[in-house]
Amino acid sequence: MNRNFKDILGHPLVKNFSSLVLIQGMNYVFPWITFAYLTYALGVELIGHLSYAFAIANILLVFSDFGFNLTSPKNISIYRNNKERRDEIFNGVLLLKGVLSLLIFLIFIPMVLYIDKLREDYILYLYFSGYVLGNAFIPRWFFQGVEKMQFLTLFVFISKLIFTAGVFILIREKADYYFYPLILSIAELSVAVISIRLAIKKFSIRLFIPKRIKLIYLLKESRTFFYASLSHSIFTQLNTLVIGNVLGDYTLGLYATAEKFYNAALTVVAPIKDVLYPYMARQQNLVLYKKIFGVVMLGTFLGTFILYQYSAEIIGLIAEDEFIGAAGYLSFFGFILLIQVPSMMIGYPLLAAVGKAKEANRSVIFATAIYLIALAFFYNRIQIETILAMLFVFHGFILIYQSVSAYKYFKEKKLSLTKAEF
Repeated sequence: MNRNFKDILGHPLVKNFSSLVLIQGMNYVFPWITFAYLTYALGVELIGHLSYAFAIANILLVFSDFGFNLTSPKNISIYRNNKERRDEIFNGVLLLKGVLSLLIFLIFIPMVLYIDKLREDYILYLYFSGYVLGNAFIPRWFFQGVEKMQFLTLFVFISKLIFTAGVFILIREKADYYFYPLILSIAELSVAVISIRLAIKKFSIRLFIPKRIKLIYLLKESRTFFYASLSHSIFTQLNTLVIGNVLGDYTLGLYATAEKFYNAALTVVAPIKDVLYPYMARQQNLVLYKKIFGVVMLGTFLGTFILYQYSAEIIGLIAEDEFIGAAGYLSFFGFILLIQVPSMMIGYPLLAAVGKAKEANRSVIFATAIYLIALAFFYNRIQIETILAMLFVFHGFILIYQSVSAYKYFKEKKLSLTKAEF
């Protein structure tokens, strides 16, 4: 019995899940400490203002990543024992991310100086550039692929500690809000430098410039994943930009608060999804996948009930009283949780792992097209409730599309196996 228990604890899936739980735990504790403080120091309107700038930074991240965070874990996992190919992927991805980041800044900086809404607070947006650069170079995908996520645990802790300490030291009043992206950038850049050095030293990675044909192949392979990531980013970040433009920073502050709590619920699922993806890519253990899926959905139903029933109390525990207006939005987000979590679990841990990544990506791309049409139609009379309803329909479309794709794949696989027996 003891031996079986030790075997379970020693399983790579358990080890990596434990590390990701620690990382996500830190992603929970430190941000909530800083958020509670910022609601007191800055108020609803400035929280909305920062959320608007953060949304733009997150869209830039999609371009600098170009889908590599989705393709690279699988590639590294497959070639983890092939040092030459593994090092080639590592160098190629970092080089391409560096070039993409440079191109992004060459386009983004003139935009900041040209667009009135951005130019009014250009220092804020320029400070966010460091966050984009640092995040782009953190090789999470490498550690995820070699199933050694525990190496990132300490660095995430350091990053969160730097950020949290910086917020409490530098942000004392509303005029200090622009320190937020500066502190965030310093923390992310620090983690990027340390984690790259660790990967090179610990795994004896040889640094070189891969052949052009290899770089082109990496770009082509990630292209579809980039379209899917961009589509997903459009409907998540575009909501923030539309609300900020149409309804103003105060309303955006309330929406962003509800969304923060919702995203916190989603990050509970993220470690499971991130660990399962490279594991399923190698093992394709459907029996284990089904068990984990069942447990995740059981937890999702519980989370939905809690968000719906106690949204005001949850917000009141963290934020100032003026943020309680976000409770109604948070309750609605609970129902979206029921739709998004299963689609997260079906998309990359399952469909992508069995060679159906295009189906997972297409579901997001098609849904985004529908979403943009609806957004254009409702733009001039947009309300938060409209946005939430659109998100529900959007995620519902993705879930149905991916479920049908998974059903077709396993039905065809079953038929082919039956024919093979004859």
